[in-house]
Amino acid sequence: MRQRIWQFLHTLNASLSMEDRCFVATYLPSELQKFFWGMSVVDQCHALRVARTAIQLARKNNFDGKLDEGLLIRGSLLHDIGRQKGDMSIMGKVLSVLCYAAFPRQSIRWATAGDAYWFAGLRHILYISSSHPALGAQWLRQAGFAREAVLVAGHHKAPAESDSPELLLLRAADAMN
Repeated sequence: MRQRIWQFLHTLNASLSMEDRCFVATYLPSELQKFFWGMSVVDQCHALRVARTAIQLARKNNFDGKLDEGLLIRGSLLHDIGRQKGDMSIMGKVLSVLCYAAFPRQSIRWATAGDAYWFAGLRHILYISSSHPALGAQWLRQAGFAREAVLVAGHHKAPAESDSPELLLLRAADAMN
């Protein structure tokens, strides 16, 4: 719960610095930047924190030479691209977290792509919350970025023995942010 409160407080004053913009331009080619800039500023800030944390974890845990750092950073920056601007507000995110925590089975049943009207809006928020990894991965595959798509698709899945070091680090960094 403390982590969720921390995340919420970070959303209240989310903004990007010139350094953040340069970081994105350094690590994402232009065809991937369109996905990053399509997210809300809150999600962009979250993705930047995840990318920086993932790099720190990789270096701290001596992953040097065992992973593709560029892939890790691209995957971290893009892991939430399935949630685009306008899909849900900050309060929609809070509502989806509460619904999935309190009513997990019902939330899965209610989750449907739709429009932003009251119950249909709730259903759409729940759909985006649960489906954003698959949506983002699909867009990346269509754009020709299959390796990044694997990270995006797997970042909310249960760990498996076959997971790459990049996916393990992305999951850990996401959980911390």
